[in-house]
Amino acid sequence: MKKLLFFVFSFCFLLQAHAQQIVREWVYKPDNTSKSFTASLLTRNGDVLLTGAYGPNVVGAIYQKIYMLVKPNLDTIWVKNGSSISRGGNDGIIQTPDNGFAYYGGQQYSNPNAAGPSLHRLDANGNTRWTKQYPTGYWEFGQKILLAPDSGFFFGGWSQMAGTPRSFTLARADSLGNLKWRKHYNWHLNDNLSDIQHTRNGNIIMYGTTITNTERIKLLLVNQNGDSVLGRTLSIIGDPNRHERIFWDRCTITSLSDNGFLIAAEIDTIPATGQKLGMMVKVNANLQPQWHYIHRSMPNNVLFIKAKELTDSSVVVLGFSRQVAAGTTPNNQFFLYHLGKKGGLQNIYTFTSALGQKIFPIVMEALPDSSFIIGGYAIITSQSYPMAFYLAKVKIPGLPPAMPAPAIVSGIKPDFSLYEINLGQSYPNPTASEAIIPYSLPKNYNQASITIKEIATGKEIRRYELKKNSNSLTIDISNLSNGLYLYSLEIDDKPVATKKLAVMK
Repeated sequence: MKKLLFFVFSFCFLLQAHAQQIVREWVYKPDNTSKSFTASLLTRNGDVLLTGAYGPNVVGAIYQKIYMLVKPNLDTIWVKNGSSISRGGNDGIIQTPDNGFAYYGGQQYSNPNAAGPSLHRLDANGNTRWTKQYPTGYWEFGQKILLAPDSGFFFGGWSQMAGTPRSFTLARADSLGNLKWRKHYNWHLNDNLSDIQHTRNGNIIMYGTTITNTERIKLLLVNQNGDSVLGRTLSIIGDPNRHERIFWDRCTITSLSDNGFLIAAEIDTIPATGQKLGMMVKVNANLQPQWHYIHRSMPNNVLFIKAKELTDSSVVVLGFSRQVAAGTTPNNQFFLYHLGKKGGLQNIYTFTSALGQKIFPIVMEALPDSSFIIGGYAIITSQSYPMAFYLAKVKIPGLPPAMPAPAIVSGIKPDFSLYEINLGQSYPNPTASEAIIPYSLPKNYNQASITIKEIATGKEIRRYELKKNSNSLTIDISNLSNGLYLYSLEIDDKPVATKKLAVMK
């Protein structure tokens, strides 16, 4: 297959293997347009799909969407142009069950009544099959997309209706893009969503920043019906005068194998100097902070973006220095931080590009051989408007391989039919003496149970084994204290759905 023949401009080279290394890097389209890769995914056959956009560096300009599929060695398989969109910021791309793809994002700035976020369905070769647009009549910015059990889609972003503050939003569409529901989660003033991800027990984690007097990290767990399960606003340092925030179109949240989450964020310096300190925060399944790491040394003003969990429960975090003081960190470097399972810094791996004056990494995918694909954009000073799509493959010998991503929606066996599984809302709710929990189970399973947990601590206080061919469970809650509890359906030791139970006597 032809490699990079249609590239306007490219560099390819190999470096000798000495410890960590840039194995290969190249740039694409270093012309007079603004451009960047903004999202990526590791496909089922091990290739990497990237999506990005390019256009005039003018507020409100129309951008051209592109999709690019590359092999693990960065050889290009194909590049396809997508639709015109009005912005090139945060967006999402997923692989569909038929090995095609779906992209979600985009918003016209000038007229919210005429356009809204859009869903684009692609075939396996990157050709657009259909597009759905969702006009709202108010500002709604599409951010991220997830696959739903029926080959449909969840997509999240943030919205702002007239006279109301910004809020998290989540929508559900079927496999043809027909909208089933859209929900808004008003909490505090000016909530900006940064990312959504499947949890390992079948829920969805929503993550961003909420602004009151200062900025704080906001986390919201919802179930697959979009109902709120649990939410928290975090204050890691506890200083009311310091901002703890998300860089909204770069930072992400990572679902971990212990059902917790790893958050990329930043915090102001003391005293405030205009620089920010990169911060990683680990929370447990109940969204309670477990540890945090703040990068206070050189390189300065680091932004943490993406993270990958390794099989030993340590993590690798992608970062770069946004503002570089004279005589300190070179402009053309980016970094991978290796943190232990309890947040201790193990190592900082520095990668120096031979191509760009400045590298802005935005996306990262982990390959099975302890190498990583890094993408974003580069500044090329030899060009009249020096911006180019950037892609690199880096390797750190000796690192454990990356942990597999959570299975779509739940993690149950792939031969189960998700249509057969359902956890209903308990009734009556609230209740004082007993509660009835309806459910449906797949035909092909070994064991199923329902657990009751404290909502504050996540501590399991009850477990009920479910009988074959049954569809409801009646439980005595007369000895439980007033308050909210979580109940979860587990199939073959895999949590697949969680809902709330209210006790009021």
